[in-house]
Amino acid sequence: KLDGGDAVADARIEEEGKAKRVLAELERLDIASTEWDAKFSSLRSDVLAHAEAEERDVFPRLRRSEDQDGLAKMGKVLEMAKKMAPAPPPPNVPGTATANLVAGPLAAVFDRARDVIRDAREKLAS
Repeated sequence: KLDGGDAVADARIEEEGKAKRVLAELERLDIASTEWDAKFSSLRSDVLAHAEAEERDVFPRLRRSEDQDGLAKMGKVLEMAKKMAPAPPPPNVPGTATANLVAGPLAAVFDRARDVIRDAREKLAS
């Protein structure tokens, strides 16, 4: 088990929950509004910061604390969770490690962002 892993997981889960809530808000806003632009810009910054934190802090700590077999097992669990998770997860999924494992990883948030952008472009085109 990663030392301080619960706190790290809680912080990442909170970030993911915030991203899900912002995506739900974006869906309700007019894409031509300044509020949509501001929320999307903030979401983009938050998602990039989340990914950077994982690359800079979380993944190196995992590599130091787990052997290759442990990392391979984690990878298999993550792949299974991705296959089983709804895409996108509902924005009201509880922000717990178990719920996130079941509901899907951050990749689902990116899928949702793609859907919001696609829908917004279609609205603008029509």
